[in-house]
Amino acid sequence: MEYKSVAYIKKAVLIMITIGGLFAILIPLIWLFLISIKSPLEAFRPESFWVFTPTFRNYFDAISNPSIRRYFVNSFVVASLSLAISMIIGVPAAFAFSKLKSRFKNFLLVYIVLARMIPPMIFIIPYFILYQRLNLINTRIGLAVVYTNFNVALVVWSMWTFFNEVPQDLLEVARIDGASIYQIFYKIFLPLSAPGLTTTAIICFLMSWNEFLFALILTRGATKTIPVGIIDLISYEGVNWGLVSSGAILMLLPMLLFAHLSRKYIVKGLLGGALKG
Repeated sequence: MEYKSVAYIKKAVLIMITIGGLFAILIPLIWLFLISIKSPLEAFRPESFWVFTPTFRNYFDAISNPSIRRYFVNSFVVASLSLAISMIIGVPAAFAFSKLKSRFKNFLLVYIVLARMIPPMIFIIPYFILYQRLNLINTRIGLAVVYTNFNVALVVWSMWTFFNEVPQDLLEVARIDGASIYQIFYKIFLPLSAPGLTTTAIICFLMSWNEFLFALILTRGATKTIPVGIIDLISYEGVNWGLVSSGAILMLLPMLLFAHLSRKYIVKGLLGGALKG
């Protein structure tokens, strides 16, 4: 009985911690959504926090704003381009690190993770000077290259873990059957690592979609991404917090939809990485 009581207490504490963490995550989002459906006069009135007349005018204004639509397109193009390049480079590299023998494999893996651990802020000035000389300031491709440099390391380490879970015997059997290393990679290892591919792709896309610092420094005007574009809605003349909040909510929707549609693979991918560790 005493053992069961301790187990119940631990379970109750765990549930309360989970609920507390959930509230800590959801309360800012709920508050942001409530502001987005309020009029400017009701946005910060204490008495209007729960009781107010909802309006979707802010969302109509955000969607009809050509600058905001352009910022969304820029974010999608840059994040998609960075994701495609990162996966094309990182996934084969992870397979090579996992299944092919090399004396420098461990050194290169450590080098990759150390390069990813360096604070990105350190690279701002070198990138800015280099991009000025190459005329890549204020270009989508320039920003995508920056994001790719950071995402490749994430792809390599993440997919290396998943490829390690695939038994080495499959590779040996496929070689005996006459399959080339490219056929083994594309027809065996990629399908088996689909949860890892999905999870890695979502994380890489999310990091590029939400990135702010490099987008602020390296883009101007028509090439700004949505995180920077939302900040531009704050001016010296005043702040339409309803428009800012609705823009932020709209920025979250693509990733929430993407994650919802891919939730099965995300769970498999996260559990696979956890079991490997």
